[in-house]
Amino acid sequence: MTEKNSVPAWHSLVSGTDDQRAALQSEAPLTVVSAGAGTGKTQTLSQRFAWLLASDPSCGIGEILVLTFTKKAAAEMLERIKKTLSAWYSAYPDELSHLRERIESIDDAYISTIHAFAMKLIRESGLALDIDPSAAMMPAPKEDIWWREFTSALSSSSFGKISRALPGEWRGRAEELFASPDFTDVMNALTPEAVAGAARTCTEKLYCAGQSPEELWDNDGSALETSIASMKNVRRDIYSLWMNGIFPALELNGALGGGKKKTKTQERLCAFLERWRGHAPRDDGELTEFCAGLFDDVLKPLPSGGVKKDIEDIIDRPLSAWRGEFAGKLALLEPPSEAEKRINRLLRRACAVGWACWDEFRRREGLISMADLICYASKVVESSPEYRTKFKHIMVDEFQDTDPLQNALIESLWNGGRDGATLFVVGDQKQSIYRFRHADLELFRGYTARARGGGTAKYIVLGQNFRTAKRLLEKFNGLFGGMWKGESSVLYEALTAPENDAASARRDGASVPYPRFSVLRAVSPYSDEKDEKPEKRSDAAALRLRLYAGLGRRFAAMMEEKAPVWDKSAEAFRPVRWSDFAVLVQTRAEYSDIERAFERLGLPYVLSTSKDYFGRGETGDLVNMISLLASPDDPLFLAGWLASPFCGLSAGEAGALIEAAYAERGRRGPLPLAAVVRRLRPDVWERLDGMRRRALLGGVSAVLLDLLKSPSFLENYAGLRRLRVNANVVYLAGIAAEYERSEGKSLKGCAEYLLTASSSGSAKEEPELFGDGVDAVRVMTVHASKGLEFPVVALTVSDKGRAALPPVFVSKKYGVAAKDYPEYLEGAGTADGDGRTAAYRWEKAEESAAGREELERLWYVGFTRARDRLILCGIYKEPKDKDAAPPNFLGSVMESGLCDECEELTEDDAGLPKYARYESPSGGAALELKTVSPAKLARISASAYSLLSWCPAAYRMIYRQGRSAGWIVKGGGAGSDFGVLAHWVLARWDFRADGAAQWLPEKRGAEWRRVYWRLPAPLRGEYGSGAKRAELREMLVRFAATEECALLAELDGKGGGLLQRETRFRVPLNGTVLIGTTDLFWRDSGGLHLRDWKTAPEETAPSFYYEKQLEFYACALNRFLESTGECGAQIDSALIYLRGSAAAAARRYVPGDFASIEEEIEKAAVRAVSGDFRGIKERCGRCPWRGDCPEK
Repeated sequence: MTEKNSVPAWHSLVSGTDDQRAALQSEAPLTVVSAGAGTGKTQTLSQRFAWLLASDPSCGIGEILVLTFTKKAAAEMLERIKKTLSAWYSAYPDELSHLRERIESIDDAYISTIHAFAMKLIRESGLALDIDPSAAMMPAPKEDIWWREFTSALSSSSFGKISRALPGEWRGRAEELFASPDFTDVMNALTPEAVAGAARTCTEKLYCAGQSPEELWDNDGSALETSIASMKNVRRDIYSLWMNGIFPALELNGALGGGKKKTKTQERLCAFLERWRGHAPRDDGELTEFCAGLFDDVLKPLPSGGVKKDIEDIIDRPLSAWRGEFAGKLALLEPPSEAEKRINRLLRRACAVGWACWDEFRRREGLISMADLICYASKVVESSPEYRTKFKHIMVDEFQDTDPLQNALIESLWNGGRDGATLFVVGDQKQSIYRFRHADLELFRGYTARARGGGTAKYIVLGQNFRTAKRLLEKFNGLFGGMWKGESSVLYEALTAPENDAASARRDGASVPYPRFSVLRAVSPYSDEKDEKPEKRSDAAALRLRLYAGLGRRFAAMMEEKAPVWDKSAEAFRPVRWSDFAVLVQTRAEYSDIERAFERLGLPYVLSTSKDYFGRGETGDLVNMISLLASPDDPLFLAGWLASPFCGLSAGEAGALIEAAYAERGRRGPLPLAAVVRRLRPDVWERLDGMRRRALLGGVSAVLLDLLKSPSFLENYAGLRRLRVNANVVYLAGIAAEYERSEGKSLKGCAEYLLTASSSGSAKEEPELFGDGVDAVRVMTVHASKGLEFPVVALTVSDKGRAALPPVFVSKKYGVAAKDYPEYLEGAGTADGDGRTAAYRWEKAEESAAGREELERLWYVGFTRARDRLILCGIYKEPKDKDAAPPNFLGSVMESGLCDECEELTEDDAGLPKYARYESPSGGAALELKTVSPAKLARISASAYSLLSWCPAAYRMIYRQGRSAGWIVKGGGAGSDFGVLAHWVLARWDFRADGAAQWLPEKRGAEWRRVYWRLPAPLRGEYGSGAKRAELREMLVRFAATEECALLAELDGKGGGLLQRETRFRVPLNGTVLIGTTDLFWRDSGGLHLRDWKTAPEETAPSFYYEKQLEFYACALNRFLESTGECGAQIDSALIYLRGSAAAAARRYVPGDFASIEEEIEKAAVRAVSGDFRGIKERCGRCPWRGDCPEK
């Protein structure tokens, strides 16, 4: 370097456009880079990282922070930085000698997603936070199970359960909530499921917006009133438009009739005009009257003929559109009623309580959510001066998709640049499409305004696009530049082709044998012929199938013609491949129609991020198989497995076994399919039994992975589907493993979890099957395509917005609110009389506007994925009145003149093969169902019998509707887990006070660990609570002082099996099997003595319920003794209330009791399937389920 030329020689290594170089070399405390699609932002970011290290020898690897949107982007960024640093160091090893150490430690750099960075920050924080630094992420199964339990708590109005789940300061609030006179009515009307779902949404949507449960509880609803006040001038604006604009113009041009005879339309207009001429409204009441008259009398029906045309010329838009818009605005002026305010306040508070419960659960369990990562990382920075000055430079990619919680972390790290730190944010307003992930575009707009405002901040635009052909770019600019002009909220910055780039010039100068920009639309023409049958009008599904079939044929034609596409790496044209095509859709709902069309044509394709995992046939077969392992004698599960590819039998063999079982079935007995399989195919049963044992010992995940060791089942699937099935087996094993890590290796629990997820239609993404090397058409959502590019893109566009709001919705602005007035309230919403709440009208209006803006940005992202060719796709049902139809985007594109080709598909291709009807693979005889009269349960438990005896309506709620009764029937002072833990300890305790201390030690130590690891995984959390152990220990010590316990201790000490604990039974009774588990019984010279533990207080549930359980157990034991030849054995039973006075009085059964009990059990088994669930009214006052009972 010389004095004449002070620029270091290594600066020549910096590549890129002038704008890129200006950005990466910026020294401003805040630099905002607006990086359009394909403008090289990754290169700019990676070179800036290298530039910062190269230009400042004092800057270390750990002093630069780079945050990306995805793990893939972070990995790509790291690789590019490595290559850049290595290349620069190799070129100038002396001048850049300090880079050697940086290169060696580059893998320690802070280059990651913001969540990964937050986790690292928490791990490094030590004890700076009130959480365990080794806290784990919340497993999905545990989260799902917790929210089901919270829903059940709301359903049963279980204040005790919810109160115990809350931190102390929230319990008074919960008590106030449950005491509300509207609480039960609101839960019944809006459903506990809807309220719990809204609470769960709050924990993400409002949390990411920087809100808290406390803020939600204190929300007074004033935001809604503020919104209404902001529209106060609408009625006056309407008055001014008509009285000062439209009516004078109509009079001036004679449209109101003049001296001629007036039409009915003119008469209506003139009468209304005379009513208000010279009488300006004096207050809001008269303005309301004016608007009501205008919309109800003048504009309903709409004026027609010349008058309508004259009005539309004045307002420069269709009159129907104007009326619709302003009718909506007038509806927004309707204030919320007092009833709405009361209901929405209750909903906000119910969701705040649910949110607080969820926060406390995570705290107690030492688990954190994704949002927690950001929140806790922010707390680390706030509490530590070291972290506020740790980073000299912060770079954030895709900033337009940041949420308020993430922005708060970034702001705290940057600290406003007060310590000399720089913040370098890269984003693009036009590509913000993640509102559903709570992204807030206004954050990026705020930084943009700050940078464009001058001062020390810089605003730089990267506008040269290195992806898309020049002709396509020009069309994109023409289309979106026009869409986002004027008062649009989008700052549109046009994309341009590279300057002075020889390769781009060769590409853009060449001609291609296909249109660059085309439209393909499937159309259903309108016909007013009276004899046209309705089925001649194609439905949406048929139109989509026609559309994608036409698209597939165009792909196939390009392949056959070896159409040229530009190869970026080779900088030359080459023949198109299947993997060069991408079909981008707005939602996954299009996937099934694309699959049908492409499979008919035989096109290779790959679906990306399909959410139909539990809808796949192989997934259903696997879930059925796991359910069978948990219940091997269940004939439905067994039949499903026999008929599935995972069994290995042919369809004929499976059918023969099922037919044999029906042939052997008795008049009233269950289908003996398991017995038939054991006898006729012992090899099949042995394999099934082996899988069951493997599942019990090694877990469900091990069984699923074992299937792949002998993957003969894959022979039943062809082509790419075989790869999908294989991946789905592995994926389900992963889901099962996640459950097992969270809840333990419980076969029954895992089977129930998977069956619930499958039967509820839960949306679950399928695994990614293929890498970039598979030559197949890519089918994906526009969101999944972000950051990708393809030579040929087919983009399906639709003006249809997002899904409707749920019955109880969550709003960042309005908190939580009901969509409709609950039915029990009179005086529904006054606007239009449709029963909608004011909060819903406002949320819908604001969401619709924001959703439309995001939909336009989504189209832009889809457009800019294309390199050589873009095909816009859509369907269109031609309306009767085209002029009155709302505008649609695809139609406006066709009318813009920007398209090279527009084609409409009005008929299906006759040559396209149709799906044949499904034919059974087996020629076996049809199976006939046999009638059992009277129908009754094949199996009945003590709990089911007790509930049916107490009140059939309660049985219906618990067993037919799936409501949970666990907390009431089994619960102790801390819920159902407490009761189960108590029973587990009681089955092993020696009935001595010092033994209770050994099983339930006061402090954690060797004894505690010994018991902890013996416990089933679901009970370990309960056992880990010192308070719960103390509560149970006190109960047992108190019981140990009783005479009843002394007797049990003596019997237990003698050994020899005198004391039978946790004894399972299956006893037949006239075609019904009695099933259950007795807690405790023993035999002596006085007979058989049956006892049942109760950890709940005596007043928690009616004694009648428990007594019925005991007589069921006694009946089962009596029938078992009779089957062994012991008739007339003396039996007594009693309850032992561990919280009360120990044993209740024993009931001694006398001759004739059991015949009567058996008759009652048979009646209950019949009633359970008869549908007669009328409640027993006289028991309502004492019923623990009365709060949620429809019979009350």
